Amino acid sequence: MNPTPVDLAVLGAGPCGLGLSLFAQQKGFRVQVFEAQNRAGGKMSSQLEDGFVVEKGPQGWLDREAAVRQACQLLDLKPMEAAPLASTRYVYRNGRLVALPTGPGAFFRSPMLSLPGKFRLLSEPFRKAKGDHEDESVWDFGCRRLGKEATEVLLDAVVSGIFAGNIQKLSMPAAFPLLTELEREGGSMFRGMIARRKAAKKAAAEGKPSGSGGLPMGRAKLFSFPEGMSRFGEQAQQHFGDDLRLGIGIDRMDQEDGIWHLYSGNQEVGCARQVAFTLPASATAKILRPQLPELSNTVGVFPADDMSVVSLAFPVEQTQNIPQGYGFVAARSQGLRALGIQFVHHFFPAHVPKGTALLRVMFGGSQDPQILELSDAQLLEEAHATLSNLFNIEAQAERHWVHRIAQAVPQYNLGHLARVASFEQAVNSLPGLHLAGDSFFGVGVNAAFRRAADVVDQLEAKDSITATSSPASRPEAVGSPSAGPER
Repeated sequence: MNPTPVDLAVLGAGPCGLGLSLFAQQKGFRVQVFEAQNRAGGKMSSQLEDGFVVEKGPQGWLDREAAVRQACQLLDLKPMEAAPLASTRYVYRNGRLVALPTGPGAFFRSPMLSLPGKFRLLSEPFRKAKGDHEDESVWDFGCRRLGKEATEVLLDAVVSGIFAGNIQKLSMPAAFPLLTELEREGGSMFRGMIARRKAAKKAAAEGKPSGSGGLPMGRAKLFSFPEGMSRFGEQAQQHFGDDLRLGIGIDRMDQEDGIWHLYSGNQEVGCARQVAFTLPASATAKILRPQLPELSNTVGVFPADDMSVVSLAFPVEQTQNIPQGYGFVAARSQGLRALGIQFVHHFFPAHVPKGTALLRVMFGGSQDPQILELSDAQLLEEAHATLSNLFNIEAQAERHWVHRIAQAVPQYNLGHLARVASFEQAVNSLPGLHLAGDSFFGVGVNAAFRRAADVVDQLEAKDSITATSSPASRPEAVGSPSAGPER
């Protein structure tokens, strides 16, 4: 018997795919999700062991995105806020950790930058804006707006923490679109930020839903779940039930009479009027090769770099030299192999047994491409050496976990936006197909759910999903006033 068509098939059950499925379902549409792995959640993956919650992927998310809050509400999840120490962060500079300044006084007292470097950074509002919209590397943007020293020390460290990438290759408009927009709108990042916040306050005073123009109003807080980031995928599996098809990767598709038929191997496993791709670029191109063979030539231009995360547990008394706070990141120019270290016990103490310190040491990225060639023993040795050099921790960890993540972080190198536009144009040339995922539209939890919400808004605005039943017979949208309780 042929499968009954649904309104929307979502390929991939990572953060973006699950968010897209939830938001589409909330609008009243029948959704099926297909995931090649035997678990949902993608990079949101945790290992629970004897009181430890050890993350393989993201440690949490900053509460800056309404779509993440909405998704948690739809799944009846209650996020856990990090301890206040999460707001204290460091940068590795000249062999030691330097706290990121939290105010003007702290900025001038900080050894983060030299005095000339500080004044150069403070001159940003008076620097002439770029006169065109041509692509530009993060390095060139930073040197032009902030000065070379601030770019080498601060911006490169930020790139290490988010992309683990090469600051001279990453595209500024693709990697940090908000900062680019602020310069275009205000003539400088600082003036653009002030203008947006003034507009947001005015809109709020007038009762208009303007938000903050994409800017956090106040310091964003870090969140996770008591059981770790895997909890989101586990709850989604319960929520979707049989409509979340785990262990079923889609190999090819064909369309007939307005319906897309999905195949895994030689078997048709589903069909839908609309299909949303939240897969890596290479997987999307492979599925669509019969319809769009030209996409096969673009796969190599959407690179993603490997990472390894070594988590180590020590008695807390052996970590007295570690400063209070979230952790640190290191610019590649500083010569430290580790991208950074997170002090998990300081900001998520519930994830660690009492009296224990948990440290996550991160390696890899575009400037350390051989990282996955190291054995577990070699990675552990690298992590111990880093902790010894920085904090004089000479003891061996009581427990350790080594996680390897191939193709962990997409690299939005120069020309990325043009390549995405070309790829998306090709996909959109076929009726009923939609593109999402971190190969194209932003890395991290917030970016994944933001793109998911954007795609569903576009679908709704264009009325491009045709329901399988009349509106009167559709299931009530989850969370609507007349919807029944969750089961």
